[in-house]
Amino acid sequence: EQKMIKSNLLTFARLKPCPSTKDQFQYEIADGKLLRVRTPKNPKCGIITNNKEVHELMFTHVLPATATQEDVFKIVAEPVIESCLNGYNGTIFAYGQTGSGKTYTMSGAESWKVRGIIPRCFEFVFDEIEKRKHLQYNTYVSYLEIYNENGYDLLDRKHAEASFDDWNKISLYEDDFGNIHLKNLSIHKCSTEDDAIDLLMMGNFIRQVSSTPMNMASSRSHCVFTIAFESRDLTNDIIKTSKLHLVDLAGSERVFKKNSQGIIIEEAKHINLSLSYLEQVIIALYEKSVGNRVHIPYRNSMMTTILRDSLGGNCRTVMVANISTDFDSIDESVSTARFAQRCSMLVNEIRVNERIDLNLVIKRLEEENSLLKSRLKSEAVEKEGKKLGILQSEDEKIKDSIERYIYDHREDIPLKSSKEELVAGMKYMKQIILEKDEKFQTEIFSLKQQISDLKAKMSQHLSHDPLTGKEDEIPPDISPSAISVGKYEERTNIKQLSTHPATLAMKKKRIGFSSNSPPIPIPEPITSASKKSPSPSKH
Repeated sequence: EQKMIKSNLLTFARLKPCPSTKDQFQYEIADGKLLRVRTPKNPKCGIITNNKEVHELMFTHVLPATATQEDVFKIVAEPVIESCLNGYNGTIFAYGQTGSGKTYTMSGAESWKVRGIIPRCFEFVFDEIEKRKHLQYNTYVSYLEIYNENGYDLLDRKHAEASFDDWNKISLYEDDFGNIHLKNLSIHKCSTEDDAIDLLMMGNFIRQVSSTPMNMASSRSHCVFTIAFESRDLTNDIIKTSKLHLVDLAGSERVFKKNSQGIIIEEAKHINLSLSYLEQVIIALYEKSVGNRVHIPYRNSMMTTILRDSLGGNCRTVMVANISTDFDSIDESVSTARFAQRCSMLVNEIRVNERIDLNLVIKRLEEENSLLKSRLKSEAVEKEGKKLGILQSEDEKIKDSIERYIYDHREDIPLKSSKEELVAGMKYMKQIILEKDEKFQTEIFSLKQQISDLKAKMSQHLSHDPLTGKEDEIPPDISPSAISVGKYEERTNIKQLSTHPATLAMKKKRIGFSSNSPPIPIPEPITSASKKSPSPSKH
């Protein structure tokens, strides 16, 4: 379980310089924390009045009118942003009347030298990410505008071309775990400072701004620029997530003083109403901390619903109270300072938002499993190799014994009783028997083929008699292998018969010869004795 740390809501007062010292009310700063405001008596109230002439207002720090944008960033924003990079949620919001310098504090002016907290935040964030080599960061941004209690996405590129009436509205819904989700709000990943600056400039370009008697370019809406961080430690499986809300609230104003009309007065009503709901939530949170209240009216407005965690949850929250030193705005300035004092009484319990990345755990376990399997396999191979080395000489003895047994040298076989040796011997004997059987089958097939070829040749040479021209029949009881011996051995081949003297004499009588032909000798008749000793046949 995460350890909870108590964090007070920090309040900073930033004084806006007055163009003329004649129009500036009297104030003094003590110890950098106490703002003492003097309010002179109003003659219209009479001699006796209950109004306080001196207001002593405590802050975490008071930034004088001479403070630069860089001073404000280092004192107010740097500690919060650094804690967000470490896994804590953070919120910085600017509060004050219209024309007191809230937008100037948060976004800055047109010149890059006087840029505000949000642009400087990007530079600080990516510089810190570059320094933390052991961590891997992902950065995402979104930009929400709340205008007349309706939410709009300022980073939707379609809104830059479409009319305001055609913009998609953002809707809120809460899940079973109490988390607030915003529908139709886009989230953009930023890898560099330039990417984030481009998105901020695009959102500010289409933000609702109007000219009022107090300010030529007055913000008529509340804007929440959110930066979400996701960091992974390369040495473990823990992921830290955090978010930083940078809020530029619309300015409160006294409608009866400015004689506003039309759209301006309608916008002022919604702005003042939402700021009053914000004050109600602050009061309710304080009463709950002392045990006098249970319910917190977050749902009264869209702004308090979105800032629920920032005001009373797991968040380190900082408030910048922008105070105008103009004498005409002294009442609003004192009211802003008192609201900041009420906010400073809030205490939040914060903790690091971290969780275990199950995907990384599974991947790591799979790698460890494969590594262990490979180690076990290598060890098994090593053991088997040693075992084979030991049994190699015994296997050779077994094979030699089996060969002796097959070739009837049984008296030379040494008797063994090892189970492993008997199993190995049976396998080797089976292999030899299979090889012998295969060899015998091959020889038998070869002999059958030779006999078949010989039978075919004998049938061609012995089935025709050249003297009579008749076919001789071979007795069926005589096999082809017996043709060359015994009774049929006396037969001669066709070439011998064709060159016999008797055959030549018969041919001479049939076809005749010329007178010049030499006489043909008449051979002796073939006797039975000559039959008994025939010339050896080639067949």
